[in-house]
Amino acid sequence: MKGLPLQPGEIFTLKRYGEAKQLLLDRLADHGFPDATLSGGGDVDASHSTATVFWRVHPGARVVVGEIRIDGLSAVNEELVRRELTFHTGDTYSRVALERTQRALYELGLFLWVTVEPVTDSAGAGRGASLTPDTQLVRPILVTVRERKPRSVRFGVGYGTEDSLRLQAGWIDRNFLGRADRLEMKTQYSSLASTAQLTLREPHWPDADTVALLSAKLENDTPPAYDARTASARLGLERLLTPHWRGRLAYNLEWTSVHDVPAITQELLSNPDRRFLLSFFELGLRWDTTNDPLDPTHGTWLDLSVDPAAAAIGSQLNYVKCLLEGRAFAPFGPTVLASRLRVGTMVPFGSTSAAELPVTELFYSGGSDSVRGYGYQRVGPIGAQGEPVGGASLLEGSVELRFPIWGALRGVLFVDAGQLSLEAWAWRPASLLYTSGAGLRYKTPLGPIRFDVGVPLNPPNGGVQSYRLWFSIGQAF
Repeated sequence: MKGLPLQPGEIFTLKRYGEAKQLLLDRLADHGFPDATLSGGGDVDASHSTATVFWRVHPGARVVVGEIRIDGLSAVNEELVRRELTFHTGDTYSRVALERTQRALYELGLFLWVTVEPVTDSAGAGRGASLTPDTQLVRPILVTVRERKPRSVRFGVGYGTEDSLRLQAGWIDRNFLGRADRLEMKTQYSSLASTAQLTLREPHWPDADTVALLSAKLENDTPPAYDARTASARLGLERLLTPHWRGRLAYNLEWTSVHDVPAITQELLSNPDRRFLLSFFELGLRWDTTNDPLDPTHGTWLDLSVDPAAAAIGSQLNYVKCLLEGRAFAPFGPTVLASRLRVGTMVPFGSTSAAELPVTELFYSGGSDSVRGYGYQRVGPIGAQGEPVGGASLLEGSVELRFPIWGALRGVLFVDAGQLSLEAWAWRPASLLYTSGAGLRYKTPLGPIRFDVGVPLNPPNGGVQSYRLWFSIGQAF
């Protein structure tokens, strides 16, 4: 049987035996036989060090979906819940369909908890070998929910080495127009940026697998490379393509005023201290099989984005920005080997030259989430006083070994590397700057509290500290 955990020739263990048995029952349940049972088992021949496994399947009756009942609703419209159902009355029972519906309802953000389960009689009708697959049972399905408060206010305080004190406040309406559309207003402040943003998220537009997003944002950025004020609007679609693939398409309009650009940037780029209007599309594709968005221990994550800006759609500058990032996590017992690779480039075209690319869209490297032996944005072309310039090409990678120490405390050993160039397509592995280091992680419900020490291994001449200390929340990747 394809995919069975137990295979001829492997060492027999009760764990693998139990996994194989449960898989058989799950697959029967997925095809309309939730009451199936197995008889038989495993015979161990100790004299020959072998085990023979055999099961007799008693599928019981085939089950079809009967009446679908919804319980627990108060403010939420019942039609909204029924819209998320992935099964209907008369369908063959499928455990997978019930789980998908439960997940879809929970992801709406309207409910504290959701259960989706068949209603059986007290006698357990349909069980055992007395009923055959030719017998059909109609079984109701009960969907039970507990609603969340439709609106809430959020406040947050944080601290990180890069941006010091972080403050945020927000207001959320989870069912703004009665269609599970989410309206969120959020403001954030740190030493690197201040933002105010309004976002409307509309699910099921134009179909069940697509979400529409409309947002407007005001931002004041003050990183080391520049100061900038930006007003932007975004209209986008995000679509679930498969259980692991997601696609996105968006149109962005940004007006930006750049000022206080370092002298080295003004020497290398043409008129970086200016105002400009950017109009560009955003095309993206993401693959995700990781088990935890905050602290993954296994799986892979891949994201590709292509952002073309052109005069034909109203942009004052012409370029295509591409970024590919991949992450992989492999467990070895309680230890996790984590790795990341980022490759990006910006290609000007038409009337725009490489020196005219906007500093706000260039790539930057260095800091707590990239090359940890260097300061924030301090990898790449640097001025005499350590001012970063950024680059049109980026090559960056990290490898981490994450291991337990005691309880919720974990340790990390890492190696980072990064390289920036002002030219497009200019990835130079021979010019990579390397760092190594170690860190501590303390697991919390909001993600691990992180402390890292990074040491440059091959620093350029002058202006680089012998080590960097970083404190933040969340894994580096």
